[in-house]
Amino acid sequence: MSSPSDIEKKLTQLGAPPSSLVEKFIQGSGAGGQKINKTSSCVYLKHLPTGLEVKCQGERSRETNRQLAREELCRKIQALYDKAAAEKKDARE
Repeated sequence: MSSPSDIEKKLTQLGAPPSSLVEKFIQGSGAGGQKINKTSSCVYLKHLPTGLEVKCQGERSRETNRQLAREELCRKIQALYDKAAAEKKDARE
């Protein structure tokens, strides 16, 4: 897992500064018993310009899930840019 400042830098480089994100902490679903029903450790992120969404509840810690969600969002945005670049390259050929 990258450090929080590295992830923020990467998001900004990809055109996703914090102001372009909607972040919510919600109750998770699935197994986990009473703990999952009482805490909002699941993180939901949406990048407004692209509409990409990420939901992460893999860990018990809200902060860990927050970092994992941001890393996943970085990967999705990068994949979107890579796809667009490949399509542009194919169009030129």
